[in-house]
Amino acid sequence: MCILIASTLHPDYSLILLSNRDEYLKRPTSKARFWDPPHDNILGPFDLARPEHGTWIGITKQGRLAVLLNFHEPASQNHKGAISRGLFPREFLESDMDPEEWINRQQTKYGEALTNTGGFTMFCGVLRRRFDANCKEVGIRPFHLLSNRGGDAGVHLFSEQPKPLNGHAKSATSVPPSPLTKPATEETLTNKCGGETELDPTKPDPTEVDDDGAICGKTIGISNSQVTQPWPKVKLGVSSLEKLIKEVSETKLPEHELVSKLICLMNTDTYPRENIAKNENSDRMAIGTIASYKGSSGHQVVDLDKIFYNLRYSVFVPTINLKTVGGNQDESSTQSTTAAGATDDDGVHYGTRTNTIILVSHTGHVKYIERTLHSEDTLIEKDGVQESVFEFDIEGF
Repeated sequence: MCILIASTLHPDYSLILLSNRDEYLKRPTSKARFWDPPHDNILGPFDLARPEHGTWIGITKQGRLAVLLNFHEPASQNHKGAISRGLFPREFLESDMDPEEWINRQQTKYGEALTNTGGFTMFCGVLRRRFDANCKEVGIRPFHLLSNRGGDAGVHLFSEQPKPLNGHAKSATSVPPSPLTKPATEETLTNKCGGETELDPTKPDPTEVDDDGAICGKTIGISNSQVTQPWPKVKLGVSSLEKLIKEVSETKLPEHELVSKLICLMNTDTYPRENIAKNENSDRMAIGTIASYKGSSGHQVVDLDKIFYNLRYSVFVPTINLKTVGGNQDESSTQSTTAAGATDDDGVHYGTRTNTIILVSHTGHVKYIERTLHSEDTLIEKDGVQESVFEFDIEGF
């Protein structure tokens, strides 16, 4: 249930991009690094679970940038398609083709196999400054979307006049309350930067972000749904980042303080809670007894569908223990079950395991920050948060 939030609003940066990777903690992964020759111009992590060794995020020294978001689909559907989704950002980063041309060629190259691949949306483009007729910088060149579950690959993100998606008109909509639980705004929430806090009703309301506004403004957000039907977490993330940029721009905060605030935004937990299981040795929350009850056999039964549904309400996904007794099977069964089409090979825990921040200055200087929250299939990461920072200048920016 990953999320991407990006903005061109900050006066000192051409782009601020935030990405949370939500994944099974057991899934084999390589941390971000510059790749081996002949692709040593590419910076990014690898997903090692598939032989293709794809990626979900990456940037090149020439400014090519790609971020992959999986599409949330019913557990009954095969979320592990014939082609690894991570192959698409990898191939885009390795290519020197114009982004729109590259996108248009994917259907020809893969045909029906593209549709049969697990659902995804990919944000991609080349970082270059854009100037008006008077040679004044007015932003960056537009970015694009590739999706095998609908949407318009021709949409121009960060454009002065974004291309509408399939004629979808902009209209203000309210965030629908979860039919399965109380909204997060009624809960006491866990902020990873400052303990428990009550949501401030004066903060930006995600209902203020139009459906198309999540992708058609100077701040955009994409998660695991159709881009014209953004989840509440996307609307909350977009409005929160815009408010943060406004605040830090007015106070002229140094970069390290800006980064600290961005990290807080990415790790603010607004997951709706009813019952929480706390590990005695950790302040981390294990979402394993939410909406649980005792079955007639005495086993603990957890509504995994409800747990996964509510991920759409939080930018940060707390660690979830997916191994439970019950689910949709007979209560008397002692067989372990998992959610979202997972298998025993996927492991026990799921949650936000990586934060990535990409800052691009007006001179094309890139600061890439990767924070690994989990690298093992355990509730508590024994090595704590591991952070890597890379910096370089984009060629031809």
